[in-house]
This record gives sequence, C-alpha cells and structure tokens, in this order.
Amino acid sequence: MEKEFISEKIVYYRKLRGITQEELAEKTGLSVRTIQRIESADVDARLYTLKSIADALSISMDAFNAPPSQKAKGQLASIHFSALIGFLFPLGNIIIPLIFWLYKKDQVDGMDRHGKAVVNAQISYMILSFSMVIVFLLVNIGNLKGIGTNEMSEFPITLGLIPLFLISIIEIIGIVSSIVNGVRAYNGKDKVRYPLSFKLIK
Repeated sequence: MEKEFISEKIVYYRKLRGITQEELAEKTGLSVRTIQRIESADVDARLYTLKSIADALSISMDAFNAPPSQKAKGQLASIHFSALIGFLFPLGNIIIPLIFWLYKKDQVDGMDRHGKAVVNAQISYMILSFSMVIVFLLVNIGNLKGIGTNEMSEFPITLGLIPLFLISIIEIIGIVSSIVNGVRAYNGKDKVRYPLSFKLIK
C-alpha cells in the first residue's frame, strides 16, 4: 500500500462523510496527531489502524489499494497469456505460468492471486481433458478391439466421440478464458474468472 495514495483516500472519504479529524480520531480511538500524520503521509499506517479508519468511514479496505501501474498490469496480463504457450510444447500451459508466478508473486501486487488462478485453471483443464480421454477409451474399447473384424460393439460410435467433443470444449474454454482474463488484467480489471477451475493451490 502506498502511503500517499492512502492519505489522499482518507482525506477524501473523511470530507465526503463530513467528519473532522477530531471526530475521526474519536471514532477510531486514535490521537488527532496520528490522524494528521497519516493524512499528511508522514507515516506508514499499520494494518489495524487502517482497519479502524475504514470502519469509521464505512468503506472497504480495498479503497486503500492503489491501482496497479501500467507495467504491473502488463505483467498480470502476461501470466494469463503465457498459458497459451501450451500450444507450442506439452505442459507449457502449466510450467510457464507456474515459473512466472513463483518468480513474480512477491514483486508485483496482485500477481499471487492471478498466478494461482492461472495455474489452478490450467491444471484443472488438464485433469478434465485426461479424464475425458480415459472415458473415451473405456467407452470405445469394444469398437477398438473389433477393428478389422465383424465384432464391432453395438454402442453407437457417434456417442463414443462425445468425450473428444468435450475435450475440444475444455480447450476452447481454456483459450478464451486466458485471453479474456489477460485483456481484463491489462485494462486494470481486478476480477479473475476461469470456468471449470478447481482451487488446487490456495
């Protein structure tokens, strides 16, 4: 949290609520001097102090989070786009975002949450796709054994292809989600959404 940004927000919301520094001090249990120093960005307010001020001003703690810089937004977008590398080599959609996340999670604000979302999603899609391959083999094992003979299974081949169709759907969801979340991150949107994703890394 940047103290200059926080000080501006506190002053803004305090005046918006029509509260003086003395009244804010009374509501929070802090001294007037402490409020003045925080509003002047002379000190870094502790987390519990900010929580007291946020409660007194009836605002969320998120109001004190400065928007990411253009460089940070670019890096957040990059970790989403990096999952597309899976088209170039196997497991690239997991390995590259994982390395990116581990390297940058403590350097870029928001990277830890975005990185976990990407890695969780890509592992989830791999698990789902692999499961569909298993289902495909189990469903079509009779037909596979009967190839070249007259002992083909009575199970409709078209129904046996459904797992492959579902794999395609999963892949499309993964691609579209990576692109959409990457664009949203670059535009400063905070919410990350990956359908069919499990929270494997918390």
